[in-house]
Formats: sequence, structure tokens, C-alpha cells
Amino acid sequence: MRPPSATSSGTIIAGLCGLLIAIVAMRYSSLAAEYRTLVALAAAALPMITVDLYWYRVHRRDTTGLVWDQPWQISPARVATKLLGAAATLAAVAAPYIVLREYAQPFYRPYWSIVTTAGPWIAAALIPYVIWVDGRQRDPKDGLWHVGRLVLGAPEPGWRAVVSEHARGWAIKAFFLPLMSIYATSELDQLYIKGFALQEGFTYVKFYEFAWSLIFTFDVMFGTLGYALSLRAIDSHIRSAEPTPFGWIVTVICYQPFWGFMFASYLNHVAGPAWSAWLSDQPVLHALWGSTILLLMTIYGWATVSFGCRFSNLTHRGIITAGPYRFTKHPAYVSKNLAYWLIYVPWAATASASFGEAVRCCLLLLCVNGIYVLRAWTEERHLSRDPVYRQYASFIDRQGLFHWLQWWRLPRLDGEAAPRPAAAPVPHGRRHRASHT
Repeated sequence: MRPPSATSSGTIIAGLCGLLIAIVAMRYSSLAAEYRTLVALAAAALPMITVDLYWYRVHRRDTTGLVWDQPWQISPARVATKLLGAAATLAAVAAPYIVLREYAQPFYRPYWSIVTTAGPWIAAALIPYVIWVDGRQRDPKDGLWHVGRLVLGAPEPGWRAVVSEHARGWAIKAFFLPLMSIYATSELDQLYIKGFALQEGFTYVKFYEFAWSLIFTFDVMFGTLGYALSLRAIDSHIRSAEPTPFGWIVTVICYQPFWGFMFASYLNHVAGPAWSAWLSDQPVLHALWGSTILLLMTIYGWATVSFGCRFSNLTHRGIITAGPYRFTKHPAYVSKNLAYWLIYVPWAATASASFGEAVRCCLLLLCVNGIYVLRAWTEERHLSRDPVYRQYASFIDRQGLFHWLQWWRLPRLDGEAAPRPAAAPVPHGRRHRASHT
């Protein structure tokens, strides 16, 4: 039987409705792009959090690690240690932003605008949140507490494992949150531009561009929320982060700034015309081809939205079994990699280059597909520590869309898996992007 999903459908619908209302309401707004992004994020987050807390009561789940059958108790000394740990954590996150030249580039300006606007409000909420959670935790000696003790020069036994897990989780947020928020700002801006262009007169190309922007706006908005809302109070906290360097490598190379180098130097599989130019003289096939791409990318975006507030690469924040995940593992990877072949049409290089060049482009795109296979493998290896994921994988092996593919099943999922009861990342994020042109 398929286990229940960590994120409920009602929560997702609430978030989608809130985001859509905000997008429509701001279409003529004079707000700066970064402020529109913040409004859209809040419009999606608040309904989801409200539904999760008051309808699904996720704060009462055992997985939160919060205790509700005992009086709330505060330990001033422990809270002070945690706040010290939080300050040290934020300082460690800020250090690469300040030191590395990468983050001084104009590309990151939208992120800094968002941080300077929302940062003070988040900082103000941090103290009461830490105090409240500490009084409810089953095991209050968490990562923040261990970091605080380490700063005080009095680390507790077992601190290395806890602090390492804590550091990995924050490193993931520090790396991906800037990218997601920048993409969210850009996509929302493009959505309005494409929407106004479509209003001026319908053509299939205009529709395609608008639909593409709409899909990715929802995708990166929910992605941004996932990295921002890692909260124990709504059961979206990080259970564990990918523990292996290999798992990190095959994931982060798919994102800027690493992907720009990888694509230009090793995996440039683009030599011929874009699919739209390739089919420009065949309008019916052009529309069918483009619509197939949009269908695949809709599945990709649906996979992100299915996480609600829990989306994040390289982490386990609850097992998602609904949405497209009810049909197959890694639906985002499957749909996006299929779409790549339709978008880049590497075989079309024969029209402008040699047959050998077309073969080269196909092989390089297969290498890109291979990276996603490795990502899926490392994610399943991580997820398999959780018995809920093993149950889900067993269900997919029997009833999934690709159950007839024996190689789709990982042998370690068929028997006894790793002894520890939790861990796993989520499939999908914002890899390199393809455009219509």
C-alpha cells in the first residue's frame, strides 16, 4: 500500500490558490520585482501554513519531535545557548557571502534586496520561535544547542555528528536559497511580460512562452519556500542531509555557478537550431511538439509543488508519495530529461553541421541524463534509511508506471535496508534551464 504523503493535497491547493491570487492582483503593480516576489511567497506560504496547522495539525505529528502532553517548560540557559548557536550559524552562513566574489556579482542583487527587506523581520521572529520550540522539544539538545556549546568551548559528547548534520543542512540552504529566490524574481517578471505580450494578440509562440514562464514561476516559488520554511513547528524541518560527497557533487554541478562551467567546457550539447526554428515551417507539428514539451515541464513543476513547504535538494524532510510521485519515483527527473531531447533536438545538428557533430551532441546529452541517474541513485540511497520510503519504493516497484523495468528497482530496497530510521533528499530543483528560443 502507498504510504501517506508528508504534504497533504489541501495544503498544496491552498498554496497554489494564494500564489495565483497574488500573481493576478499584482499584474499592474508598480512594486519592484523583489517586493513582488516577497508578496507572492507570503501569499503562498501563509495559506499552506494555516491549513497545515489548523486542518491537518501537522505540529502534532510525532515526526516534529515536539511534546504536547506535558506543560511547556523553558530553560533560560539552554535558550541562551541556542541563540548563541543561531548567531554562530548565521555568521558562518554570511562568511562565504562576504568573502567569495561570486556573491558580489549583479546576478545576486535580487537576493540581497530580498534579504535586506525580509531579514529584520525573520531575525525578530527567531528569538520567540526558538524559545517556544525549546519548551516543547522531546530532545531539546539539538544542532543549535550543540553549536552554542561548541562556541562556549564546552562541547557535549556526541557533538560532532549533530553539528555535522546541522552544518550540512544550513550549507544546503545557503547555497540554494539565493538561486531559487533569484529565479523566482526573474520568472515572475517574465510571466508578466509574456502575459502582456499574449494579450496583444494570440500566437502559439506567445502562448508557449507564457505557459513556460507560468510553469517555472510556480516551480521556483515553491522551491524558494521550501528552502526558506525549514521549521519544526510545521514538520518541514530537515530530518537529515545527504551524507556523502558524491551525492553533493552530482547535485551542485547542475546549478550555477558550477553548471555554467560544466556546460561550456564539457557538456555543451547544443549545435543545431532550437526546436522552434527547426519546426518553424511546420505549424501543426510545431504546436504538437511544443505542447508535448509543456506537458512534460508541467509534470516537472507539479513534482516541485507536491512538496508544499518541504522542497529541498539533498535533504530528507518527509516522504512525498502524492502528485506525480504516486505514479513513479523521480518524476521531475524523468519528465525534464525527456523534455531536454525535445527542446535541444541534438540530432538536428545534421542540418547545420556534420553527422558526427549530431552524434556528439546526442552523446553529451546522454551524459547530462546520466548525471540525473546518479542523482536519483544517491537520493534513493539516502532515502532508503527511512522505512516509509522503503514502503513507498516497494509500492512503486509493484504498481508504478515503470514497474516492468527491472533496472528501475534498486536491489537494496527489496530487502533489509540500512538500520537507521530516517534520511532523504527530495528529487528535484532548479537545474540548468532551457528556453523556447
